[in-house]
This record gives sequence, C-alpha cells and structure tokens, in this order.
Amino acid sequence: MFVGYAGVVSAAVLLADLILVLVWLGALGYLLWISPDQRRSLLMMAGMTVLASIACYALDTRVIRAMFSAAAA
Repeated sequence: MFVGYAGVVSAAVLLADLILVLVWLGALGYLLWISPDQRRSLLMMAGMTVLASIACYALDTRVIRAMFSAAAA
C-alpha cells in the first residue's frame, strides 16, 4: 500500500486496529455467552460497531494518504 515512512505509519495503524478488533471480538463473545437473552441487541450493536470500524479504517487510510502527499509536495 505505502512505502517508506508512510508504510510504517499505515502498518502501525492497521496493527492497532487489529488489536482493537480482537479485543472487541473477545468481549462480544463473552457478552453473548454471559447473557444469551440479550443476543439481539448485542448483535445489533456489533453490526453498528463493524460499520464504524470500516469507516474509521477508511478515514485512517485517507488521513495517512493526505498527510504524506502534502509532505511530498
């Protein structure tokens, strides 16, 4: 995707996103196991969180791209 310093920054952002997703999946699994009667609301919140995560990833990519294209100009 990116090379040089921009690649390092984007890799760090993606690694942080991956860690947050793994923690989130663990918490979701735990909550689904603890309270099976709340599954519908938990899964609705999970769906909204997935959409927000995708939006944050797209924003991270745009910010990194804009940051390094402005620095190169």
